[in-house]
Amino acid sequence: MDHRDAHYDCHDFAGVAGQSIEIVMRSIDVDAWVALHRGPGCQGDWEDADDDGGFGFRAAHLEATLDQGGTWSFRASSADSRDVGDYMIGLAVADTPDAARLRADPLTMTVGSEVSGELSPVDANLAPGRYFDCYEVTVAGPVQVMLNVRSADFSPVGHVYRDPSCRRGYIVELDSTSGSGEVDPQEFRASGLLPRAGSYFIAVTSGGLRETGAYSMNITAAPATRP
Repeated sequence: MDHRDAHYDCHDFAGVAGQSIEIVMRSIDVDAWVALHRGPGCQGDWEDADDDGGFGFRAAHLEATLDQGGTWSFRASSADSRDVGDYMIGLAVADTPDAARLRADPLTMTVGSEVSGELSPVDANLAPGRYFDCYEVTVAGPVQVMLNVRSADFSPVGHVYRDPSCRRGYIVELDSTSGSGEVDPQEFRASGLLPRAGSYFIAVTSGGLRETGAYSMNITAAPATRP
């Protein structure tokens, strides 16, 4: 346990000064919480920490630029010290400080449709080492949506943005789960409210570093409800 009396796992990694990293943790069991430490073993105070990053109650997202090379570490834990359970966590690390390409031209799809695509090294990078495709969806008004992405080749992840770069204006991401409530590495499901009319941009990417392969995605809608 740490000084918060929370259970945690520690993971070491090698970094380069000026390198950009991204840590994403998801769980259906715990209120995910991650922290970045200078040096090995998750010792001492953390440099940065996050318990949701806009990802929702069961996910955490941390981005940082390393100010020195050598061994760093990150802590996977829970915001609630009573939580125990399974989680998935991924670290994306740039090969060089300028390795990540920042943008993809969005493709188009409609609510109620299904598209197929493929992640490959020629795609733009959503984060260092994480390839992505970007899709534009236009809605006429507030709508509750369900996003489903499947792949037999990699662990898919979806993000929804307001910005056509598919990198800014994050909206919603929920846990990747199967119908039994267990984490399914071949399926991603997300639901949430698109709050107003206009264009939204869906990034399809991978949970792991440099994962490639085919995928299918559909987005369905139900009338939005307001209090």
